[in-house]
Amino acid sequence: MTSFFFKSRCENRCEWFLLTLIPQGGVNAPICHGGGHRHKTISDQVRGVEYVDANGVHQTISDPELLKAAAGCFGLLGIVTHITLELQPMSYPVMRPEKPDINLAIPPLKPEDVPHALQKDFTPEQLVEATRRFEERAENDYYSEFFWFPFQQQAWVNCWNPVDNQEGAEDYPPTAEVWLQWIQGWLGGVIIETDFFKAIPGRWQAEFLATLTMAALPPQFFGKHDTEIKTFMPDALHFRRGVSITPPPLPLQRIKTILMSSL
Repeated sequence: MTSFFFKSRCENRCEWFLLTLIPQGGVNAPICHGGGHRHKTISDQVRGVEYVDANGVHQTISDPELLKAAAGCFGLLGIVTHITLELQPMSYPVMRPEKPDINLAIPPLKPEDVPHALQKDFTPEQLVEATRRFEERAENDYYSEFFWFPFQQQAWVNCWNPVDNQEGAEDYPPTAEVWLQWIQGWLGGVIIETDFFKAIPGRWQAEFLATLTMAALPPQFFGKHDTEIKTFMPDALHFRRGVSITPPPLPLQRIKTILMSSL
């Protein structure tokens, strides 16, 4: 199955979808890209593997029991030439991203577990309700993301479930926001290479970048905070255009330096 075929199966909604930009074998081999209570990794969707073994013999595996070892084999079988995937019908996630306080987004087992700088007073009832909601999302939602960026009081929570009805589904993000995201990425790359940015303390660097990141994620400060976004599955999975396919703006050594100097 080629990337172009995959794109056509997505009703031409995959122009920015990561799987159309990297080889299918590379997606499948590391047993990643997916995983959860209600959806599996890509290797779990493999229904056939063809490969050339160490003796130069072409082999085919389609037995479900053998596929448990062959699918996502990290290339250890040999040179994989073809994989057969079972695709799912298009569905339509209903997204409601939010930015709750970190204490309520991922409730601590004990209040004293929260770092002093992030501690805030909440009633026992608030913590019980936050715990119930967190567990419900983690156990039942099709897709669950909980992000916290250094020195931020809020977390970013993006949990959603898809529906089969297309009515009301829209492109997301809209074209204007796609361009804005590209500008944000470009501007960030320019800022971190300036002499001024390199000269300021690592903690300030981390706090600055984290604050900008939170501001860029939905809901933005200029948007509605109770927005419901119904879109197409590829759009929901990759609503930040290009994030998954561009190199990190900071070299790994710089990231390590920032983190260490922030402690």
